[in-house]
Amino acid sequence: MEVTPEEARNERESIRLFESILKREPNNSAAYFEITKSLIRLGKYKEALKVLDDARKQCPEKSMHDLRFNYNHGFLRGEALEKLGQKEAAAGAFRFAERHAPDNRRKMTAGLRAIIVDPTL
Repeated sequence: MEVTPEEARNERESIRLFESILKREPNNSAAYFEITKSLIRLGKYKEALKVLDDARKQCPEKSMHDLRFNYNHGFLRGEALEKLGQKEAAAGAFRFAERHAPDNRRKMTAGLRAIIVDPTL
């Protein structure tokens, strides 16, 4: 999906805003996820994966115990990998997200994983 020049400008501004938050709060996982979402919308999938790796390194306690962190991490990783054409890796990331999903998101994540692995569904 192509973004308009105005949408791209807004995404870049969002990235700058959340990067400034990370300078003050380097373990703010929500800021990492918002940057990742913007990068995905801009089509910068490899950069998005790097930000997700940084989030895991900067927030080790959350990555071990926080269901919401792990759900977001897995879901966003799956989105980026799918866009890069890495369908099997994306399916694995979605399975990870599904295992950590709040009940109301579990069905949605499973459906996305099924569509990526078998688009005929």
